Amino acid sequence: MADGGPVAVRDVGISLPAGITAVVGPNGSGKTTIARVLAGLETGAEGEFRVRGEVLGSEAERLRRTALVLQNADHQLQMRSVGEEVAYARRLALRTPGFWSRMPVLTPEEEANVGAALTRLGLIEFRDRHPQSLSGGQKQRLVIACALMKDPALLVLDEPTSGLDGGNLERLAKLLREEAEAGRAVLVVTHDEDLLAYCDFVLDAREVRGLKIGVKTEVKAEETA
Repeated sequence: MADGGPVAVRDVGISLPAGITAVVGPNGSGKTTIARVLAGLETGAEGEFRVRGEVLGSEAERLRRTALVLQNADHQLQMRSVGEEVAYARRLALRTPGFWSRMPVLTPEEEANVGAALTRLGLIEFRDRHPQSLSGGQKQRLVIACALMKDPALLVLDEPTSGLDGGNLERLAKLLREEAEAGRAVLVVTHDEDLLAYCDFVLDAREVRGLKIGVKTEVKAEETA
């Protein structure tokens, strides 16, 4: 399913270098489908997906190497405090693959990494607050902090500026630029012209409508923009 209905995507190769790539197009053009396929959430997608030259053969492998931030942050917040939310995301990232594997306990070094992420995202003072008590912009930053705990090669954000004011949009753009300059590939699904001004590349979803995403898709996150 695309933004507004079924969409077929076939036989296209997409290479995402380090930097910020925007996916644009009207509702129904397939923007969200592209994001879901790249994040490993679209079952039945076929083709070759590479990260830094390594072929990822399953959706599960894609999920481990990518992070998806949804438009509605509330859908991704489930813990009792802001600190627990980020710590749990880090524990998930460190968990050994397998249905019966146990959740790891964070080392003091990893606990320090959680605190550093909260500080970087301007959330350290809210560490003990319930996530649902935060403002819209704070929730958005919290979800991004959780996504970064995976240290993903590809960071995907679906309409990340929805509900953000100008100040928070600039804060978000600065954060994404820092991630891109650190060598991460960032993909944003957006209608926001202000955010587009900060992007390095633009992909119009209408240009790949009728094509199949996932074939020869490559994330070259080791490159700099």
